[in-house]
This record gives sequence, structure tokens and C-alpha cells, in this order.
Amino acid sequence: MKFLDNVLDGVEEYRTLCRSAENGRFPSMATGLASVNKAHLIHSMCKRLKKRALVLCADEAEAQRICSDLLAMGTKNVYYPSRDFTFRQIEGLSREFEHQRIGALYSYLSGECSAIVACVDGALQYTIPPKALKNSSVSIKTGEEITIERLVSALVSGGYTRVEQVEGTGQFAVRGGIVDFFMPSGDKPCRVEFWGDEIDTVSSFDIDSQRRIETLDGFVITPSSELTFGSADELSQKIEQKAKTVRGKTAQKVKEILYSEAEHLKNAGRLTSVDKYYSLIYPEKATLFDYIEQDALVFVSEQPKLKERMRAVMWQWGEDLRDYLAEGILCKGLDSFSDDWTDELGELSKRNTIFIDNFARGTCELPLRELVNFNARQRSFWSGSVNVLCEDIDALRKDNAVCIILCGNDKFTRNVYTELNSRGYNAGLLKKDDPLPERGIYLCSGSLSGGFEYPQAGFCLITHTALSEAPKKTKKQKKGQAMFSLSELSPGDYVVHSMHGIGQFDGIKK
Repeated sequence: MKFLDNVLDGVEEYRTLCRSAENGRFPSMATGLASVNKAHLIHSMCKRLKKRALVLCADEAEAQRICSDLLAMGTKNVYYPSRDFTFRQIEGLSREFEHQRIGALYSYLSGECSAIVACVDGALQYTIPPKALKNSSVSIKTGEEITIERLVSALVSGGYTRVEQVEGTGQFAVRGGIVDFFMPSGDKPCRVEFWGDEIDTVSSFDIDSQRRIETLDGFVITPSSELTFGSADELSQKIEQKAKTVRGKTAQKVKEILYSEAEHLKNAGRLTSVDKYYSLIYPEKATLFDYIEQDALVFVSEQPKLKERMRAVMWQWGEDLRDYLAEGILCKGLDSFSDDWTDELGELSKRNTIFIDNFARGTCELPLRELVNFNARQRSFWSGSVNVLCEDIDALRKDNAVCIILCGNDKFTRNVYTELNSRGYNAGLLKKDDPLPERGIYLCSGSLSGGFEYPQAGFCLITHTALSEAPKKTKKQKKGQAMFSLSELSPGDYVVHSMHGIGQFDGIKK
């Protein structure tokens, strides 16, 4: 929505905040901003100052709203979730959040996005250092020479799991001269076809049909795990060395677990509880802040809530850590996996930090160099009734030079356009890449998490509720004939059991 880029230029508080940022007066604070206004401020400042942004939120719901609004406004962004660490050997393990984190880190590191949005606890959790992420990424191009064994070795080192057929992220499969894999940073799985030791074809394929979709020139294979290690034997030796240094009441329990996991790593080549060995794999700790360039803007939404969330997270971690130490799961030196609120304040004090709050508060954790209070009004969703819309337009036309109405999809936009003009409102249509008009009523497709007004700039935006897509119709399976008595079956008949699936009736035996 290009027309939103310069709306705030007519607001004095926004101009003051931008001048303060240009002169390096940080940290600063802007109050009077609801969630959608925060997203608009972030979008506008990044466009005007030509900088990227890190946005810290107190909960996932607000983070997702800001992500959605930024994307609708035209700022490409990624969400960086927090995740649970795994310290025990378990069979089934979901790595969805870990894959999202790696995808977000690589997107920001490679310059594919302009902003990264995260909850404060996720941003402070330890992750793969930027240098390790670069070194673990392998470039693949058509015509290059690389052996299948070398590619498979790179996938295993990157934390990928070998399977018969790729069905999800973090998996790879080998069939003759074809290697399939699904990267966390991609939305479709990839296929590399070899001719000897030369890459013949690189393409994406459909995960359901397993058929090729699009031929590619090449791509970069990113790791599938935040903890990558080249040699399983080398890591197992480090674990054994760590076991020899353990002291204390639970030393015997700890040593048994460490030696057992070291042996398992040697035999299997991978370890589901690898998270506990972060300090052995990466001598230097890294968080999301290590990926953010020094001149990037850091927006902190509702700082008191962030502090309260971190207090709750660290309290819960203290309780869990006590149990882990008592059971011998963790020990001294293998017990730190996140920074705390003090470390967070230290980072914010060194960055281009802007606190964005809904209400003005008397105190702030850091001494402010600029404080502005926006006179922004948030509007509730428009339900879709044209009569209600006309009433809103009549009330707003006196005070606003420009009124933009987001109508969801294109079809509904055209219908509302026809209806308003039939009632004499002289409305116009606006495309997302059109600049801001000077005055009038305009309709555009799309939606935001809420509408808003800037009386000082003479601007109002009304948004329809996000229109959900119609659910896809699933083909109903033909229902078979139910059997109520075994006398209806003869030996050799094929049946479908409700629990065990397809089978052949072989008679009754005592």
C-alpha cells in the first residue's frame, strides 16, 4: 500500500521523531499508538530513513498482528518465534519453531526482508551464530560439479533427517542420482538431479504429487538445525571430556547420562538432546541481536509488558533448571541458554531504540532523549454494511481530506464502488502501488488489523474485516458396505477393518 508511505509526513510528532532519529537521538519514545498505528509508524520510518528494523513484542498475538499489517502495507518481514529446548533423548520431536527461526535468520541475513518481528524471550534465546550459519549454507547451481556423497554429508551436518520420501521441512531423500530436500527457509521442497558428478537440473517440486514444478538456476541450502557440528566423533569426545570434569552430589547421574549420550552420538551420528551442548558446539554465544546491524531501528512495543514477560520466563526457567540439575539432565557449564532482562537493556542502550506504547507512562527503563505523543485515533472494523459506511463517511468528510476504504477482496471492492457512486458519493478506485491522493473517497482491496485517523494530516482509513478464504472442498470417500455378521464373509474375501485397514478374510480359528 504505497499510499500509506507518506501519510505521516503531515503529522508534526512523526516529523519530530524522524529528525531525532536522523540526529542519532536515541532512545526515544512515541506514545498514543495502537497496534495498527505502531505497524504504520514502523513501515513509514523504515521507508523514510531507508533502514531495516527489529520489532520486539510482549506476546505472539501482537507480533503476528504487526507482521500481518507490515506485510499488507508493503514491508516484507519475517516472524522469529521462541522455542522450547530439548534436553532429553526422545523419539518424536517437532522442530517447527526451530525451522521458522532459521528461515527468519537467513532471510534477514541475506537481505530478503526489511524487518524481523520477535517476542522478547525468543530474541534473547541463544541461536546459531551468523558466521556458523554462513559456513553451514551450501550454494547449489546448475552445471556445478559436486558428488552426491558431499551433498548428503552437507545435509547431515546441517541437521537434516534422511527419509524414504520428503514430506516436511528438515528432511532429505536420495534415489539414485536424485537428491530431494526441504529447507526451513523455503516454501517448497527442492530437487537436485545429477549426471555423474555434475548437477544436471535444479528444481522445486510438489510435496503431494512429488512432481517437478519449476526449474531453478540454483539456491543456497541452509541448515535445518540451530546447532550444527561437522563431526559426531569430535562432539562426543567433547561430551566425554565434560563428563570427566563434573563434580558435586549429582555427579554420578550426570556422568552416566553424558557418557550414554556420547556413545549414542557415535553410533547414530545425531542426538535429539543436542540443545544441552550449545556451549560445547559454539564457544561464543549468539542471539537475534547479533544478526541486527548496528544502524537498524529497534522498536520496543509496550516495554513494561516485555519486562513482565521476561520476569515470568526467567522464573519458570529457574524452576525447571532446579529439576534438571537434580535429575542430572544438566550440570554446571551446561545450564545457560538465554540472556536475561539486564542483557536486553544493555543491548537497547547501544541501539537505535524507539519505544512505542499505547499509553504514556511516568518512567522508562532507559533515559529518553526524545518523547512524542501522537494524536492517532483507532477505528473499529467496518462490518460490510454500505448504510453504516455511508454514515461513517458523512461524519468524516468534514474533518478529513482523504478517506480510504479497504474492502478486502477485489470483487467486494467493485461492488462497494458501484453502490457508493449510485448514492452520489463520487468514490474512486485506488491500486496498492498508487501514491496518496490529495483528497476524496477511495476504495482499495486489502485489509488491516484496524482502521485509524490522523486528524492533523486530514487522513482516515476504514478497513473491512479480513475476509477468510472459502474452505477447499475435500472429495468424500465412497462409503463401503458395512458388515454386521461374519456369516456374510467367505474365506478369501477382501475387507477394510475400521482400525487395521485392508485385509483378507481367512476364516475363523480358535
